[in-house]
Amino acid sequence: MMQIEFNDVSKRYAYEWIFRKLNYRIDASGRVGIIGPNGSGKSTLLKVLLATIDPSEGNVLYSVDGKNIPVNEVYEHVSFTAPYMGIPDNMTISELLSFHFKFKQLQEGLQLEDIPAIAYLDKNKHKLIRQFSSGMKQRFKLAMTFCTKSSILVLDEPTTNLDVEGKEWFHQMVETFLRERTLIIATNEKDDLRLVQDQLNIIDYKKKS
Repeated sequence: MMQIEFNDVSKRYAYEWIFRKLNYRIDASGRVGIIGPNGSGKSTLLKVLLATIDPSEGNVLYSVDGKNIPVNEVYEHVSFTAPYMGIPDNMTISELLSFHFKFKQLQEGLQLEDIPAIAYLDKNKHKLIRQFSSGMKQRFKLAMTFCTKSSILVLDEPTTNLDVEGKEWFHQMVETFLRERTLIIATNEKDDLRLVQDQLNIIDYKKKS
């Protein structure tokens, strides 16, 4: 299981500091909610955590069972999704799953054929994704993320585009598929924050000198 440690991490775009001097540790199997107003930098913090962008100052350390993990290998341990993350809309669910799992591994005990049913999209698995509603797309992306073998689940605004039933489904997915993985959710939804054990408010790191 992966542990993540932020050491004096800051991120700046041009002359604007998004957050400054963040010192925080996410323990293996922890559940953390990243909160803050819209536009405050929650998604930017996730990108730094995912090692898709570099911090302007400080460093992020990753370790699994006490062994340090190089930044360029972090992606192998993480599953991520967000409403703004695009998926090819000229493919079917079956085609996209086949492509995705050429690069990732399935959770043990699952088959590719199980995922459409898990997302309640079994009757739509041969339709082009462009024919899906925003809620159907979000449900599919979440199901694919949960079913991917990883140490950490990173979810940005996971219940965006989901109706009441979809949100209930999401909470069931967390309890069913999280297991011993670490969960990191960027959200301001109170119901989603009930899933976490600790909260990191990005506003607390806006004006540190």
